[in-house]
Amino acid sequence: EEEEERQGFAASSPAARSCSSTGDPDEVEVRFDSPSNRIHVCIFLNEVEENQQVSIQKVELIRLKSMSYKHPKMDCEVLRIESELRERELEHVRMQREIRESMRRKEELEQEIDKL
Repeated sequence: EEEEERQGFAASSPAARSCSSTGDPDEVEVRFDSPSNRIHVCIFLNEVEENQQVSIQKVELIRLKSMSYKHPKMDCEVLRIESELRERELEHVRMQREIRESMRRKEELEQEIDKL
């Protein structure tokens, strides 16, 4: 059964090599072929987390907007969350640009190394 788990996990992520043996399905130990694989997975996990946070904020915003007609004081909270979401989205775009740039540099370096 453990072998099945290990194979299933490895198949879902080529960078991953093993699962945790603690028996906790939420706890996963991952080994990487290379440091750059580790970086890519970390970037991906950060993206997922950021998207979840933004989704939670958007739901909260909708909830607050629906209540604000009853509570005029809610308006400033709605405005605060809206501006925070805008800033997060701008930061997200900036991060995406930096990631693309660093990936491009990595590929260039790999090509240079291959020439040596």
